[in-house]
Order: sequence, then structure tokens, then C-alpha cells
Amino acid sequence: MDYSQFVTKSKIPDKNVNLAAVDRTFIATNVVPRGAPLVPNMPGNALCRFQFLEAIVRLGNEKYKGPGYVKTFAEATQKVLHECIFTNFTPEPWQEFRDNQLWTLEVDDMFSANLENLKEIYGKYFTQIKKYMDLQDCYLLCI
Repeated sequence: MDYSQFVTKSKIPDKNVNLAAVDRTFIATNVVPRGAPLVPNMPGNALCRFQFLEAIVRLGNEKYKGPGYVKTFAEATQKVLHECIFTNFTPEPWQEFRDNQLWTLEVDDMFSANLENLKEIYGKYFTQIKKYMDLQDCYLLCI
């Protein structure tokens, strides 16, 4: 969902790139070929940094190279970055949140006082198969 929202906010969809094409780029980027070694701690329904970059290249191909507007993947990627992403997408102010609300002495004191309990909870939560928490898992842990 975050990927689709990012693509939409960046105004990448058009007559050449519909939402089905956006979904296909996510799936093609996120698939692990049969027999390929698994990447440790890589979530199956999210993109790692290198996969996100691959998705940008794929979107550039769909939007510019496939229809013949440019000749190379490099040109298509540059166009999608400059004409869509850099122009239209405004990142959330996460660093400001971290500096002002998360990385504070009060939060550190609370975290440190409960560190052993948190380690115990995490130790029971994770398994051989499940090695990460997504947003829904964090929410369920808090209720």
C-alpha cells in the first residue's frame, strides 16, 4: 500500500502506467526466484532499498522507454526521477519527529527501564519464519 501511495503522490500513473502496471512492478521487483538464496530479515511483502530502486527503473521503463519516449533505461529512470518523484513527492518530516519526540531523554529513560521486558516480548514474538514486525504487528502488540 505504501508503494502505491508513493507512486500516486509522485504522479507517475498516466496513460502508459495504470495502477495494474504499478502493482506488476511491485510484484516483479519483490519476487524471489525459485532456488535463489533468501536474504536474511527481508520482509516478503515490502521492498528493501535495492528493490525500491529496481522498482523506480521498472516504472521508468513502463512510462518512458516502453512507449518509445527515450531509448535507454538510464534516460527513463532519470526522467521518472526528475519529472515525477523529485517534482511531486514531498517526504514526511521523519527526522524532525525523531529529533524532537523519539530521541529524547524521557523516551530513553522509559525504554531503558523496560528493556529486559521488551527483550522477553520480542523473544517470544519472533520465530524461525517470522523475523520482522510490520505496522499491523506493532499495533497488535500495543492493544
